[in-house]
Amino acid sequence: LMSSLTAFGLSKVKFKGQDLVFTLILATLLLPGTVTGVPLFTIYAKLGWTGTLLPLWVPIWFGGGATNIFLIRQFMRGIPKSYSEAAIIDGASSIKIYWSIVMPLVKPIIIYLAVTNFMALWNDFQTPLMFVGDNPMSYTLSLALYQEFAREGTTYFPNVQMALGVLMSIPCILLFGLFFKAVKQAGLGNFSQGLVLHKGGKLGTGHGLMLQQEIDNSMELLRVFLQNLLAVGICLVDQNSDLFINGG
Repeated sequence: LMSSLTAFGLSKVKFKGQDLVFTLILATLLLPGTVTGVPLFTIYAKLGWTGTLLPLWVPIWFGGGATNIFLIRQFMRGIPKSYSEAAIIDGASSIKIYWSIVMPLVKPIIIYLAVTNFMALWNDFQTPLMFVGDNPMSYTLSLALYQEFAREGTTYFPNVQMALGVLMSIPCILLFGLFFKAVKQAGLGNFSQGLVLHKGGKLGTGHGLMLQQEIDNSMELLRVFLQNLLAVGICLVDQNSDLFINGG
């Protein structure tokens, strides 16, 4: 939501220094997380946020991330200006145009970013480890899985660790499966045509077919990965079933 609002201001609302602001936002992509980690930790420590979940969700409300802003802005630039101009003639405000006209048209990219960002945050391990630390009350699921079941010195059997890993992956698999058809059929086809590469230029049908082929290849890789994951889990359970029963 915050990414779309920022992207709307950078694509549909004209103001002085608009391109400079967008360039500065893109420049943040050049900084790797290892470089910004220490300054961020220092800031959060002075704010008293370390050991809590605040560093994990408060920064998201300030723009939503440069990559998300870039993708949504490029999609919004593909929306004809006549839509906004007609709304202005009818007396619509900028917020009304954003919510009632632009947001329904950018629904495909919003769904795509919602799914991918959820999967990234759900599986994120380094950020909670850095900012949450050793506070068990603020552990995320990925951090708790490592601290309690996977770190050196734990006595849990491999089949238990594998089962927990599979259980943790289930929400991401379900979410991806539920929204993939909508993103692929109703969204990414229009997204590939609406993504503006340069002023006045759009992706052609050839690029759309290439994108479609990449999606199909990714789905095939995901299917093979899940089959191998299931096979490994079954083997671990078979090999350690007696140990697991005795340990239980």
